[in-house]
Amino acid sequence: MSAKQFGFILIISLLFLKLPLASSNAQTFEIKFSPAAVVYRRTLAEESQLFDCMLQNFVVINRSNVAIALQKIELHLLSKGEVVQSRYILAQELQRRAQRIFSLNEQGALAEAEKEFRLKELFRNASLSSSNTLQPNQGLLIRHQYLQFGGQVDKIKVVAIGNARDGSVVQSTAEIAVISYQLTTKLNFPLTATWYVSNGIDVSGTHRWGIGQEFAYDLVKVDEEGNSGKGDETKPQSFYAYGQNVLAPADGVVYETRDGIDDTPVSQLADDDPSVVNKKILAYQIVLRKRYGVRGTDGNYIIMDHGNSEYSVFVHLKKGSLRIKKGDRVKRGDIIAQVGQSGLSTEPHLHYEVVSDPDPFKQRGLPVVFYDLEGEEGATQLHLGQFVKSSQ
Repeated sequence: MSAKQFGFILIISLLFLKLPLASSNAQTFEIKFSPAAVVYRRTLAEESQLFDCMLQNFVVINRSNVAIALQKIELHLLSKGEVVQSRYILAQELQRRAQRIFSLNEQGALAEAEKEFRLKELFRNASLSSSNTLQPNQGLLIRHQYLQFGGQVDKIKVVAIGNARDGSVVQSTAEIAVISYQLTTKLNFPLTATWYVSNGIDVSGTHRWGIGQEFAYDLVKVDEEGNSGKGDETKPQSFYAYGQNVLAPADGVVYETRDGIDDTPVSQLADDDPSVVNKKILAYQIVLRKRYGVRGTDGNYIIMDHGNSEYSVFVHLKKGSLRIKKGDRVKRGDIIAQVGQSGLSTEPHLHYEVVSDPDPFKQRGLPVVFYDLEGEEGATQLHLGQFVKSSQ
């Protein structure tokens, strides 16, 4: 055999040796998102083109037949294909996250909050890993990637990079679209008089970190001095919000209701130490879910179908105050219930959100704006600490 023939055969052999590795690399990691398909961005400042979004859940699963040490996850924010901002999660942090999620799952805590963690959806034919070294069909869950950015970011690209035991580097990518969602349904504010936004879509609150309640509002009635009540604070009747009428924000059909749950005693969750309050809330949350199911923390509630996969959800309603039932057609402005103190509530208030699906395991929160606020023109989103009133 001539040297020329040997060289040609050697080159062909090397190409074929590399092909399986390239094919394996492309399929090494499966990257999945929940909610899937898109992420909703929110406008922080229109003039300066400042936005944010929350990547709620994604998983990286090893679909090869060998162990892979996940070394890094890269998040690249893209605008028309160009990278405008990046974030990196390195091996040490991946190890910490893996241990934490695995431990919570072993304790049964994730089963109580399946609607948020979505393990059944994300880990089909796979299991959680206790470390960043992923055995075949093991994966790692990454949660709550809050991203703030300037300009029109239209995609997030996730890159997972790992090392096999033979030292080879493997890499897989996935992309998810970033869009500005606008409700088809034009909503009126569902309350009268002046209300305070005690929890909202700002990341300093708790709602933004939940899938269904990502764009929800907690609304507390206040007087001219900003007080939410007077008298005995252990009684819900001492708060101005308690017993106030709740109005239909738009036409719709009642999809589902629940009534008959007593008020949660305000004193049950009260304490001067915020850390103690938080522990009480977490403990009571488990009690409510075991007693009343996945929506146990909602107390008495109404879900209203507006069409176009847009559902209003009214939570913590007063026992016996619901004026509508499943299947009823409701007109904008109709009185449907009263504000109460049922479910996981530290004081009487209305929790209001719009979701894409009534099923808590399939739904996602949709950005909420109102069209009838006093002193505002057009669609208005609310912010934590804001005082609002309907112009109607």
